[in-house]
Amino acid sequence: NAPIVSSSNPPTKAETRASTAEYHYEKVASTLADYSGTYLFVYINSGSIQGHTNYVFDGTGSASSDNGVTCPTITNDQISGSSTIGTDNVSKYEVQIQKVDGGYTLKCLNTGKFIYPTSDKTIAYGNDPVTLDITDGVISKTFGSDVSKLQWFVQKGSQETCKFYKSSQKPLQLFKRVDDKKTVTSIEIVGTPKTTYNVGEAYS
Repeated sequence: NAPIVSSSNPPTKAETRASTAEYHYEKVASTLADYSGTYLFVYINSGSIQGHTNYVFDGTGSASSDNGVTCPTITNDQISGSSTIGTDNVSKYEVQIQKVDGGYTLKCLNTGKFIYPTSDKTIAYGNDPVTLDITDGVISKTFGSDVSKLQWFVQKGSQETCKFYKSSQKPLQLFKRVDDKKTVTSIEIVGTPKTTYNVGEAYS
């Protein structure tokens, strides 16, 4: 027979019950050392343009003039991860920023397409990444002596367009996805622990 091993501190089997992990999007209010992450690209209406509210870049892969959808409620510079736009969860409109040699790439997670400009006043969607610059939260691409920045063009009454412009338009605001910490609500001890085990016997 295998020798007997006794322990005054036998192992216990514990079951941890935690709240469901949640997330939210937080306004980027300062310069980041690394902009890698998942974002919503938002236009915040200052009230200066009538007939408009806040918008989220839809990232649908369309190069049409209107590519903004109505933004969910922003509370304390945050957008809840449970928010919806129409029948879709707001996460449908996420854009992934990834750091690469020489800058960053932008990718619409909904379509799998990369975002970049081809010239001034454009936005293109393709399968191949294009390296862009991000400085102080401003996304840009240099063409010769011109720097085109990803901005919002919002016209009174109807149009809300997110494209790369060399002229000054309305700023694009980054909202970064932040995973909330899990909160342990209870720990339950399952079963009655033994105090004596055979060598090699697994605890279960």
